[in-house]
Amino acid sequence: MKGFDAEFRDLDHYIRVITDRIWEGRRIDDIHYYYSDDCAVETPSSVSIGLQPVIDGTRATLAAFPDRRLLAEDIIISGDEDSGFLSSHRILSPMTHVGTGAFGPPSGKGVLVRTIADCVCVNNRIVHEWLVRDQAAIARQIGLNERDLAQRWLNERGRFSKPAMPAAPAPYVSFIDQSELAQTYAALYQRLWTRGDASNLTSRWHSFHEGVIAATPGGETQVG
Repeated sequence: MKGFDAEFRDLDHYIRVITDRIWEGRRIDDIHYYYSDDCAVETPSSVSIGLQPVIDGTRATLAAFPDRRLLAEDIIISGDEDSGFLSSHRILSPMTHVGTGAFGPPSGKGVLVRTIADCVCVNNRIVHEWLVRDQAAIARQIGLNERDLAQRWLNERGRFSKPAMPAAPAPYVSFIDQSELAQTYAALYQRLWTRGDASNLTSRWHSFHEGVIAATPGGETQVG
């Protein structure tokens, strides 16, 4: 891969190795090497620019969940070495809530939570990242109500506000695609997930395999 260290066979290998070094190996300073100085990271509640917020967020998570592991369920790769690669990393994290942090005082309870991290990678570095974690699953497993927790976070912030995410390197985008194809998929999922007449359930789910297993918010698993 052009611009990447010779040790990496492909982007799947790159993502697995650097994740293991930073999280499993607790080599947090490696963030300086594997993230660009102006890396933009967007979560459902925040946008940050630069290395320090990534480092601070990593340390804060490990302070509350010091035994956290990041187990790769799957990594989907697209792009190329010229325009940049895009990885979508689906992660399963077992961990124990033994430190004070965003989720309050330690509960001592074990947690199993999923995270998805999508990263644009160029020249051996992550330059743009979208990150989402199932916070409701954590809340429920440590004995909190997810709505109450969300309200507490809003109260602490005063109100909800989030700056715009900087543009991603071409050809990737940080906004919702308005093309006809994208809107067709959006309409499909809106029909699938909108509550309605139970008699329409069968027709709404015809595009899913009867043995589908779906991980849904709150740490739930839907089967069939």
